Amino acid sequence: MRALLVLIVPYFTLLFCVPSGALAQRSQQLLYDRLVIKESAVTQLKQSIENLEVDPSRPECANAVAPSSCAQKLMQPVCDIEFGYSKGCNCKGTAVDTRNYVIKESSYVGTTDSDVKAEVCRLKNVSAVFPDLFGKMIEAGETKWIYYGSSTGVLANYPGILWPRESQESTDCGNLYDPRVRPWYMSASTGPKNVILIIDKSGSMRTANRIGASKDAAKAVLNSLTHADYVGLVFFDSTASSYKGLTTLAKALPGFRKRLADAVDSVEPGGGTNFVDAFRAAFTLVDSSKEKGYTANCHTTYVFLTDGEADSPLQEIQNRMRSVTPKEHYFIISIGTGTKVEELQDLSCAVNGIFTEVGDAPPTWNERAYLQFKAKFTQAMSKFQRYYALMKSICKQENLVWSEAYSSIPDVFGPIATAASPVYDKSQRSDWPWHMTGVAAVDATVCDLYEKAPDTPKPQWPSTTVGGCTCASSYTYNGKSYQSCTEDDWSVPWCATENCGACMTESISTNCWDDCAPYGAKAVVESELLRRATSETCTDEIVLDECALEVLRDDTSESTTSTQCRDYWSKIGKADQACDKASEGYKKYEWAVHGKKPDFSAPSWAKSSFQSTGDMRPNFDPLYNDESKDCPCDSTLMKPSCVCGYVEDARAKAVEKKKEEEEKKKEEETDAGGIIVGAIFGILFPVFGVIVAVMVCRRRRGSMAAYNTNAGMNQQGGPIQMTGGPYPPPPGQQQPYMGGQPPMMYGGRQPQPPPPPYPGNQPTAPPPPYPGVAIGQPVGYRQGGPSASAMSYGKS
Repeated sequence: MRALLVLIVPYFTLLFCVPSGALAQRSQQLLYDRLVIKESAVTQLKQSIENLEVDPSRPECANAVAPSSCAQKLMQPVCDIEFGYSKGCNCKGTAVDTRNYVIKESSYVGTTDSDVKAEVCRLKNVSAVFPDLFGKMIEAGETKWIYYGSSTGVLANYPGILWPRESQESTDCGNLYDPRVRPWYMSASTGPKNVILIIDKSGSMRTANRIGASKDAAKAVLNSLTHADYVGLVFFDSTASSYKGLTTLAKALPGFRKRLADAVDSVEPGGGTNFVDAFRAAFTLVDSSKEKGYTANCHTTYVFLTDGEADSPLQEIQNRMRSVTPKEHYFIISIGTGTKVEELQDLSCAVNGIFTEVGDAPPTWNERAYLQFKAKFTQAMSKFQRYYALMKSICKQENLVWSEAYSSIPDVFGPIATAASPVYDKSQRSDWPWHMTGVAAVDATVCDLYEKAPDTPKPQWPSTTVGGCTCASSYTYNGKSYQSCTEDDWSVPWCATENCGACMTESISTNCWDDCAPYGAKAVVESELLRRATSETCTDEIVLDECALEVLRDDTSESTTSTQCRDYWSKIGKADQACDKASEGYKKYEWAVHGKKPDFSAPSWAKSSFQSTGDMRPNFDPLYNDESKDCPCDSTLMKPSCVCGYVEDARAKAVEKKKEEEEKKKEEETDAGGIIVGAIFGILFPVFGVIVAVMVCRRRRGSMAAYNTNAGMNQQGGPIQMTGGPYPPPPGQQQPYMGGQPPMMYGGRQPQPPPPPYPGNQPTAPPPPYPGVAIGQPVGYRQGGPSASAMSYGKS
């Protein structure tokens, strides 16, 4: 024991002798080192692609081939433990190809076969770079996905993996996956920005499911935003209002974006249309945000969506344009057939904006057509991505950035963060912009970053805010009481303050509030990722001229000579301000946006030379069974080992989810059975009763007819005179009972037998109502068993 103490005490002494600040600094350095490893890999991949200066339009690119992530199997699969666990690999890894990358593309998002071939040709000579980077990161202790997403929607992913599907029989191979709207791509291609969605919810939006299509597109835009952005949401009909009545923009963090998406889902259309109030509400939101410091300190983007017509907001916008700096940008989208397209297009031209027209959505039962429309609509709503990418190309920015923590596809390692950098074609002359061909990226597991970061302690309550204020010990917000920080209706924890922070907020009892100071390793990591995402120089000094705007406007134009705003400039007598497509100004920006395009008419661009088996896996190989709920995670093999915690949690959730689905299915089957039985009893029994009643009535009528025929003559052969009702019985005989009245006796004489029937007219049995059908038996069933034409209820 004494010997053990002799060994241990020096280490404890050393620990207490090291200042806590030094330990935190050392831990912070571990985090920096891990981030730098990923950044170095991204830079090497970016430079490898750029240095080749490949012209994707050259003829030999027509024969470019690459394995597809939607194929039936990988070219050289191995079971790698660091990429998860699956039944196909007997719970000892997941099937990946460490010798080849795979291509993911989808025609639903506008990617063509020619686009695929151009990117495969661009990457042809860098295919060896992927394994090299992979090996270096393994030596550094951890490696995950390495990939490149192109500006045309093509993804090259390494190591190669087959795209995850809902089931083995599914034909959906990520049909709507578009790398250009993923957080890592947006972070690298656009930079920090303010985005305000202004969405029409007037009554006409019910037409042709416009509101449903608009919700899908708006949610896709929200999902594409990043932690470096600020976001606001304005709905309008006859009036306009912001989400939850907020007076500022908020950080576009994942949790807050989810709340905004839920708010979009809950919108019900109704009322009129007021464009002016819509823009006024958006401007008020932005101005208040600037006063209180809740902006990205960079570009401001207004995305305006409508299907109606109303008084023009032109004067309102132009007044603002004369007084607001930095510049603000307007993206106007019309949906459906009820809009005055020309007026909206003229509005966008007058405010240096971008106008896009989308028609009405096809019916949702036409799945392929609806998905293609949905992708097109999302691209129209996200057109600001190309706007800001062009600005980066003009000022030739090469900043490497980090994304926020998000869920990867496939979701194997839990939350991941991505180091990403724009990739350019720099082959044109020096006074022209570059062309952004895409974004290079490398993933890092977030739990590993948390382990490398210092764990700052939770502050005592009432805590200090990011602005140096002190939280009120207790306060109310919208009538609800609080004694701690809260995230209600906001993107980060906040608290009420007194005479400090953002004031004049009537919904808070103290009228003031501020963001609570973050703490813990998670906060340290998120702050560092955000710092590296916003360190680039803002491009507010870049102002796009008319030719640059026209290239962006003409993305969806089929005209090869005229530009979108030429008619507008002619109408207002400023035709000289229009951009000529034949001018050098137009051509240089067309190059910056589109790059070198292959000859689409060339017959050599056949899909047969692109190695893909399409969207089907008719002969499913058990090796690719990615079911993992029965696979335990081995922390001695998985790198980083902290991933196992996520894997086990995900496995437990998958088991619980499957159990809930099975129970729900049983309940639905039970409910369905009850409904069927209830329907049968509820329909057949009344029908049976009606039929029985009809049969009885017919039988009684037949008996009465026979009795009247024989008894309806007097003894002399003449008819008895009837005076409204059954004939009266002879004196002293009881009258047959008539409903509603008591039997009668005539005179006081005892009943006498009835007179004999008329000779030769003997009573006969009444005929059955239908041939062969017994009285009281349901129609449709013959004696002896059910007929072939029997009426059925429920299942046949």
